[in-house]
Amino acid sequence: MVVKNIARGRLVTDYCNKCHVFDQCGEGVYAVRVGVDGLWKPCIRDDQKYVRVADEEDVSYRDQILHVIHNLIGDVKNHYYAEEVPINKSMFE
Repeated sequence: MVVKNIARGRLVTDYCNKCHVFDQCGEGVYAVRVGVDGLWKPCIRDDQKYVRVADEEDVSYRDQILHVIHNLIGDVKNHYYAEEVPINKSMFE
């Protein structure tokens, strides 16, 4: 098991580029979730990027998961680990 310590930083990929909550995000990319609402949730902060789970028989869950992961990764050359943790300034206003 791997424990991610978000107090030390976050993994940033192409998926994070131009994200409207990037400055407040302390998560970065590290998990793919699926909800009971039938949506793939690759980012818990940006619900605009949720994708409906395809229930057609010709599209396997495996292929859907790999597609979502591919979108999360983007170009592997652009990854970096941001060692700072952003602070949501609105919490203190």
